[in-house]
Amino acid sequence: CGSFYSLAVTDDGAMWGWGEARMGQLGCDKHREIRTPQRIQFPQDSEGNQPKIKSCSAGYGHTAALTDNGDLYTWGFNTYGQVGHGDKKTHWFPRRVEADADGNGTPQFLKVACSKYATYAIDMLGRPYSWGKGFIGHEGEVLESQPRRITKNTDNRIFTDVFANSESSVFYAPIRVYEIYPKCGPSKGNTIVQIVGTGFMDSSKLRVRFTYGD
Repeated sequence: CGSFYSLAVTDDGAMWGWGEARMGQLGCDKHREIRTPQRIQFPQDSEGNQPKIKSCSAGYGHTAALTDNGDLYTWGFNTYGQVGHGDKKTHWFPRRVEADADGNGTPQFLKVACSKYATYAIDMLGRPYSWGKGFIGHEGEVLESQPRRITKNTDNRIFTDVFANSESSVFYAPIRVYEIYPKCGPSKGNTIVQIVGTGFMDSSKLRVRFTYGD
């Protein structure tokens, strides 16, 4: 749900919306409100088919939707560039996000989440992106009208999920183990085992459980 509107995705990949529509958030042209669920129409492919939507997210007045092949569509209120098309005008219909802030084509995305005036996404390689207004991961309060990769403190991490509320976001990266030392050989009491990876914290309460493999 957005501020005053709701979205739903059906099992067959259709997307529906209802509620307030005056900011273009329902992607159904210029309406003040839509009181019953209405199917949102996306650009058709060369064979006249609609893309299959797998997930969506709603902000204050803008909306994002991900297809099953990782294409990202956005539309709606865009004063701060939160729709990600490189401008600050309202977009009344779904449009695919095609370029990032460096002028490159956008990657295929895995996850998307909208905050009040910003959008966050994770690509198929687990890299985080953000655009719009606020403290969105680019060292201070910024305005970005196209997706920009978040690079500060994200090296060697693969992110798998993102959550956003009105003013903030959280990217989740599970623990990853790169190396274990010693790699082989006999061990005895007081052997020090080193585990190298990301997501660990300095704590005396960490425990490691080993199982024997073939």
